[in-house]
Amino acid sequence: MRYAAGIAAAALLGGCPQQAPGPGPGTLNTQYIGSSGYFTTTPYSGYYGYSTTTPTTSSFQGPAITDARVTCASSLLQIYVETSGWTGDGLAYLVDTTVDPPRPAENHSIVSFEFGQNGQWDHLKQVLPVGDYAPDASTGFGCDDVRQARLVLAVEVFDVDGVPADCVLVGDDADAWASDPAPATEEPAFDTTACHRLDG
Repeated sequence: MRYAAGIAAAALLGGCPQQAPGPGPGTLNTQYIGSSGYFTTTPYSGYYGYSTTTPTTSSFQGPAITDARVTCASSLLQIYVETSGWTGDGLAYLVDTTVDPPRPAENHSIVSFEFGQNGQWDHLKQVLPVGDYAPDASTGFGCDDVRQARLVLAVEVFDVDGVPADCVLVGDDADAWASDPAPATEEPAFDTTACHRLDG
């Protein structure tokens, strides 16, 4: 499993975090613009979400989601999640709350690509080409949907045993959607009733 391999690799490398190619949080979070939650980013042109201060954790605590966001650039949409504690990966649900039902919606998985030593943190993502929707392969949403904050993102992560551990909602219309989710083209692949606002 990744977790045993991570422990062994961390020991071999002197306890350094293991990294895989791909943008980390430092390349995404730059300048906040207005109440919509947009950020200007380099190289990403659209961003919404909320990032908390990364908590100090003991080994193998969590996972708890500390950051969840959607970015889009060059016809690639990325779902990015940070947690305190290692995860057993997770699930993401995107829905456009600005249109009449049935609302466009998608389910995708998110996979760990970078994790800290001793189980202290995890970073997960899913990168999707813009096109026709296919789970984990492509998305029907585009960069304009991200820039104009049309989407609500729900994210669930699992612990290392595959048990649901935390679930959050991100997006300007997240509270209204949570209280009255209108019919959508696809329902969430996980129970969103226990999800909480990341900034609430």
